[in-house]
Parts: sequence; structure tokens; C-alpha cells
Amino acid sequence: MPDLAPTAPADSAQPGKAVWLGRIFNGYLIAFTAEGLLTPLHRLLSTGLAGTVLGTVNAVAGFCSVLLAVLVTLIVCSYRRTSWQILLPALFLTFWKAFYFLPLPAYCSWPTLELWGALAQTLAGSATLLVLRRRSGGASFLFPREATCFAEFSWVRTGLTLATKLFLVVPALFAYLLLSAQILVREYSSGFLEVTPVGIFTEARIYEQNGRKIYLLPTIHIASPAFYETLMDGLPEKSSVILPEGVTDQKGLMKAALDYSGAAESVGLTAQPDLTVQHKNHAVLRCDADVSNFSPATLSVLNALARVLKNIQAGETEGVLAALEALETGDTMALWNDILETRNNKVLEGLKLALPQYEHVAIPWGAAHMPGIERGLLAMKARRIETKRVEVLKWKELKILPQL
Repeated sequence: MPDLAPTAPADSAQPGKAVWLGRIFNGYLIAFTAEGLLTPLHRLLSTGLAGTVLGTVNAVAGFCSVLLAVLVTLIVCSYRRTSWQILLPALFLTFWKAFYFLPLPAYCSWPTLELWGALAQTLAGSATLLVLRRRSGGASFLFPREATCFAEFSWVRTGLTLATKLFLVVPALFAYLLLSAQILVREYSSGFLEVTPVGIFTEARIYEQNGRKIYLLPTIHIASPAFYETLMDGLPEKSSVILPEGVTDQKGLMKAALDYSGAAESVGLTAQPDLTVQHKNHAVLRCDADVSNFSPATLSVLNALARVLKNIQAGETEGVLAALEALETGDTMALWNDILETRNNKVLEGLKLALPQYEHVAIPWGAAHMPGIERGLLAMKARRIETKRVEVLKWKELKILPQL
């Protein structure tokens, strides 16, 4: 650790020129440590007046922590002789937290990760305060005035830092986010979906149970036309049945259809078509859940999403923003159970009906459904016999990206 009170050069300005830098450093350190302490307290007292007060104070501390961390970073990039290195652990945790500790959410729940992050934050902040107190001889827990009063602005340092950010930090950050996205998608989809620097791919898997073949064909709602055209290539026409994905709305609870065509066209792709139309020679067995069986919170999310898609198709930006504001997940567990578990149970019930009648059963459902459906297959003693990598799209196909 460098000395917090560096010796001033003979030709330096009078002390006090940049004392305000020390105030920013101290403000950041206090806000950072306070946020770490308040986060677990707020989780313990999340209701009532105490919960409201703690939540407000915690939010203010978090906002100040991030804002001051940005200021500290800008300062140390342009000023010499600031003795800022002691803040490195805190700065690292602040910016990592801003990126949701990626890719760790792939391996543990966010509440658990948040608590561990708060513990690390509290320890880093407290340790920094204790080191400052020891170096000041027990006089203070904060940065001494001498730590920043001889700071000098440097255009050379600023230019070099800017070049480093543009040519090293930005590419490294992009690579970090891409790698995190790959890990998250792979873990959440159990390997059925893959994000690569080239594009997006799915993994089709074929299972066998008592001489019958089951084709798990993960899809996404928006892709290149070739993906949907080739998705069920190799599925025999004889003794085959398709279990298409879908939901019904027998009571008219949906205010608009979930039409992805506008969103797909805006990025140069196509929305998922009715795959049974493309394969008219195959039998079809519907395994739809009805939206009336979903919770009110889930129905509200679906209607908000339908409004978003409708406004995208109409090109109404203000309508899209308004609909996004109304898109609140509410009870995440209820949403998860309705969208995934309830519908997965329906398709597994349909599969049990289809297997005695057909030798080949194709399940072209969304990639998010595949881990649950696969677990059902394994419970039925099915075994995987084949896998196939299928290209969904290439990044260079997207209109919103420059041609690569």
C-alpha cells in the first residue's frame, strides 16, 4: 500500500489545492460501507415503517456509492499523487455489483448472491476504514487531508487513460459480458440454447423409450427463416406426431395476441410460424394450457407483453415505453409456475398419450421449457441417443448491428 500522505514536490502548489478530492474519496467510502451494512438489515426488516425507511436509506446509499465510484474513477484517471489505491477492493465490488455479479447468478439465487455481496462489501469497507485509522495513528478512519492536497491534473495521464479504456477496457468488458451471457444461457437452458460470438444455436436432442423416439426441438420466438424451415428435418412422416406449443384463451382474457412479427421484422428476422402448417403430413396433438388457469399476476404480465409487441408492430415508440412501464413481474414464482411448470405438465401428459400410438413424437417448444420437459423424460426412463446443433441466427443477420 502506498503512503497516504506523499511528500510534496518542491515546486508544488500550496496544500489545500485539491482537498475536495479527499472529500469525494471519503464520501464514496462511507456510502459504500453503509450500503453493505444496510442491505442485510433491509432484507430482515422489509415490511412496515422500518422497512420503508431502511429501503430508502439503502437505495440512497447505493446510488451515492455508484455515483461517487464513477467520480473517483474519473479523478484517478486524470490526477497524479492522489493515493487512491487503497480503494481498489471497494471500486472492484461496486462495479461488479453494477453488473449483477455476472456470471454468478447462473449458479446461485440472486437473494443469496446479494447477501454474500453485501458481506463482502461490508468487509472491504470496514477493512479500508481500519487501515486508514492505523495509518493516521488512530486519529481518523477517513482519508487525511494530505492524501489528496498535492494532487495535480495531467493531460497526458488523461489521454493515456482514455486510450486504455477505448482499446483495452471496452473490448475486455464486451468479452466479459459475452462470456457471462454464454454461461447464463447455457446454465438456465441446460445446454439447449447457446450464445456464441457467431450467433445463437440450439441443441436438438432425441430420446428413446421402449422403442419410441422423442424429439426435443428447442425453439425461440424470433429467428432466421432457415431455422424454422429446417427445425424438423429428419422427422419421418410415417407414425409421427407433433405436439406444438401454444396456449388457449377460451374466456377472452387476453386483450391482444402475442404477435412477435413486428419485433422480428424490426431486426430483419422472422417470427415463429405455425410449424404444423409446414408439416401437414404429420399428425398433431394439442397440449395447450388455457390462460384462465394462470394467476392474475401472470395474466397481467402477458397482457402487458402483448401491448408491447402490438406497439412495436405499429411503430409507436411512446406506446412501447408505456407498456414496458406496466410490465411488472410481481410474483416471480407464480409466473414461473404458470408459464413453465403448468405448460410443461400439459405437454408431458400429451406425450404419455402419444407414445402408445406413434413411433416418433416431436416437441418443438421454447428453449426455456426444455429443461423441465427433459426432466420429465428422464423420470419416464427415456435415454438420450442423439444430439444435433441447429443454427438459430447469425449476429450479422441483425439489422441493428453493423455488417460484420
